[in-house]
Amino acid sequence: MVSASPATPPELLNRANYTDIQTFRAYECEVLQLTLDTQKRHWNHLKHLLEWAGPQPFSQAPTLRPTFPQYLAQIGQDGQVRADGKTGPLAVETVSHACQTARTFLQWAQVEYPQRYEARTLTANWLASLKPARTAAALPLRTVYTHTEVEQLSHLPAGDTLTTFRNRAAVAFLFLSAMRVDAFVTMPLRALDLTVRPAAVIQDPAWGMRTKNRKAAITYLLTIPTLLEVVREWDALVRAHLSPEALWFATLTTDGMAFTGRSEAGVTRGELVADGLKALCQQAGLPYRSPHKLRHGHAMFALTHARDLGDLKALSQNLMHASVMTTDSIYGVLSAQEIAKRIPQLSGQQLSKEELSAEALALAQFIIQELRKEQ
Repeated sequence: MVSASPATPPELLNRANYTDIQTFRAYECEVLQLTLDTQKRHWNHLKHLLEWAGPQPFSQAPTLRPTFPQYLAQIGQDGQVRADGKTGPLAVETVSHACQTARTFLQWAQVEYPQRYEARTLTANWLASLKPARTAAALPLRTVYTHTEVEQLSHLPAGDTLTTFRNRAAVAFLFLSAMRVDAFVTMPLRALDLTVRPAAVIQDPAWGMRTKNRKAAITYLLTIPTLLEVVREWDALVRAHLSPEALWFATLTTDGMAFTGRSEAGVTRGELVADGLKALCQQAGLPYRSPHKLRHGHAMFALTHARDLGDLKALSQNLMHASVMTTDSIYGVLSAQEIAKRIPQLSGQQLSKEELSAEALALAQFIIQELRKEQ
């Protein structure tokens, strides 16, 4: 019965655990041929697994307390440096991905080393338990850019240069499309078709787009007219001056007054999106969050408008997730207000805004706070 500290010295970690993980990493590289970014991300996840087990062999994992998901939820809360070298608590999606990587590794280990990783000890039920717990602490929504904030940012005065015009269009596009920034900044003009409804994006690594794990897919933009208009204005401008192979998030001259027409994006191209978003937030008086929070905002906006499982599946595929389970594990926690609105609908009723009283919502928040105290 042991729980490892985030500062566990290497000599106190189980050597066999470490060796098995390094063998698994070689398997990911040589057999699965995962990208370097994915390998690095999985290694950070497995560092947490090593720290959690400490000197105990992984074969004893079901007996360790706190459980691995609980451990992930606790580390970084006290300001200590985590196993991955960072500080602060892990993001919800990172906890989910770390649990998934741990499951994948342990399932692989059961095949490679059946005598040490016995199925009767590391049972299928226990492996399935390696997932974030849906506790009251998880109920508050992640920090995102809301639809209202995106409308405000994308309709700021454009100024005298192309720079702000481009930044506004980027904010609107990232919210509508949920594209990852690396894919967005490497998207050529020919990858976007605004003539169809809904507008479509061909995310194809063969066209130089840096998609996650080099996945290819056709994805679509939300049909929010006011934001689509911002996107269309920029699209019309760049198409009038550039070739179809040029970048949609177009390269500009230093003074921001003209296009340069480049078709390739540098490795730090995504930083320009962040810098532009910071400038817009400062101009609008809004708190800055990373550009990735626009993707989260898209997902939360779509989830609150989803009507059935088919809508959720469509959202999952538009996010280029491997499964609906991935989408649900990251974005599936609704706010107290959204739950209060949707539960009556499940019985064929719909409450008015007046019936969704402030008192009822305040009570829901109070209950959540009380449950948190019991954790």
